[in-house]
Amino acid sequence: MTKITDHLVMAARSVGQAPLPMAAQAMALHCLQDWFAVLLAGQDSDVVKAVLNNAKSSGGKPQATLLGNGDRLDCISAAMINGTASHILDLDDAHLGSRVHPSAPLWPAILAICEWRGLSGEQALRAFVVGVQFQTGLADLIGESHYQRGWHSTGTLGSFGATLACANLIGFDHESTCHAIGLTATRAGGLRSVFGSMAKPLQVGQAAANGVWAVELVERGVRSVRNVLDGDIGFLALYGDNIEQPAWDLSATSLSVESITFKYHAACYGTQAPIEAALKIITNFDVQLADITRVDVEVEEQYLSVCNVAQPTTVEQAKFSIRHMVAMALSGLSTTDSDSFSAAVRDAPEINALRAKIKVAGSQTRQRATAKVTVLTVSGDELAAEVDSSQPEQDIKQRANKIDQKTRALLSGYRCPIDTETLIAACRDFATAENVSTWIGRLYAEERQHQKVPTIKDL
Repeated sequence: MTKITDHLVMAARSVGQAPLPMAAQAMALHCLQDWFAVLLAGQDSDVVKAVLNNAKSSGGKPQATLLGNGDRLDCISAAMINGTASHILDLDDAHLGSRVHPSAPLWPAILAICEWRGLSGEQALRAFVVGVQFQTGLADLIGESHYQRGWHSTGTLGSFGATLACANLIGFDHESTCHAIGLTATRAGGLRSVFGSMAKPLQVGQAAANGVWAVELVERGVRSVRNVLDGDIGFLALYGDNIEQPAWDLSATSLSVESITFKYHAACYGTQAPIEAALKIITNFDVQLADITRVDVEVEEQYLSVCNVAQPTTVEQAKFSIRHMVAMALSGLSTTDSDSFSAAVRDAPEINALRAKIKVAGSQTRQRATAKVTVLTVSGDELAAEVDSSQPEQDIKQRANKIDQKTRALLSGYRCPIDTETLIAACRDFATAENVSTWIGRLYAEERQHQKVPTIKDL
C-alpha cells in the first residue's frame, strides 16, 4: 500500500518536473504581485517591528531582503518577517478548498531561498505551484476536521507547502524531501483561537520560516522519520479525524494553484461576500442609512465561529466582524484604507447604531464564501443581494486589471519603499528574471533613483 507521505511527495515533485501551463504561471504571477503589495502595506505594523527588532538582535548573515525596507537578514528571519508583514492586513489571497492563504507562507520562503542561491524567476514560480499543490493535497486528506478542531490551516498546512517549495528549489530528491517534511511536522502549528489578535500573522510568518528551516537542516545532514504523515500517531491522525487511505488518482492533472482567489477587502475571507452584497445594495438601490431598520446577513454556518465578532474593540477584531465590515460597506467607507479601521471610525455613534441593526445567521445549506444580505427600510422595502466569492476570475486579463487596481489603491494609502508602477512592471516580468537576487536589487535600486535628493531648503 502506497504511503501517504510518499504519494504526496511524488505528486508534488511531478508537478515541479512538468512544463508549467500558461494559466498556472499567470496565476502564480498574479499571486506574487498581490502578495508583494499586501506585504508593503503591512510593513509598518507594531508586530512586524517587534519581530524585526528581535531578529536584528540575534544577528545573522545578510542572505535575503526584508521587502518592507530593503535591509537584509538571514533567510529564516527574512521569511519570518516578510511572511508576518504579508498577513497583517488579512488582505492576502486564499485557496478556499484547503482553507489556506497560499502566498503568505510560500513567497517569503521561496524568495529567500532564490535570493540566497541566485535562482531564477521561473524556478520560483514553479516552486510556488509545487507548494500550493502539496498543501492542498494534504488538506484534502485531513479534511474539514482539521479546521473544525481549531487549527489555523495557513500556519499548519502552509508550513508543509513552504517546505515542498524550498525542497524543489534546492533540488532535493524524494528521500530528502520526505525527511524535510518530517522536520516540519515537529513545528507546524497555528490556532484559530488567536484570530483577531497579533498572533495570527505571526503564525503565518512562522510557517514560511519553517520551510526554510527544515530544508537547511536536511541539507546539513539532519534526518527525521520519512513517513511522518502516516500511521496512528502520524501528523494526519493527530491533527484530523477519520483519516482513511485514499484511492489515489494518479492520472489527475489539475493544478490547485488555478483555484486561488483574491481578496479586495482587508478582512477575513468570510466577510468578503457579505461586504460585496452590501455594496451591491447601495449601488443598485437608493437607500439612506437613516431609513434602515434592520439588516439580515446569511452566511455559511461555519463562519459564525470564525468572523462573527459582535462588538470589535481592536483593528484585528474589526477584520473578523461580519457586522462591522457590512456596516462599513453600507456607510460607504473604504474597506482597505487603514484610516477606516481607526478607533474613531470603529466607535463612531452612527457605525455603532448601524452595527446594532445587523443580524448574522448561519445556514447549513449555504455554500462557502457566499452570502445574502437583506436590508429592511422604514417604508417596508426589502432590498436583497446575493454574492458568490468562492470562484476565481477566469479571464486572465481582467484578473490582472483587478490586481493592478488593488495594488494602486492599497499602496496609495501607505508608506511604500518601491514605486507602485515599478512594482507592477517588475512582477509582470518576473518569469524572465534570470536571477531573483538581481531582480530584487533592481527593484529597490530603481526606487532609490526616483527619490528626491534633499536640498538645503528641504533640510
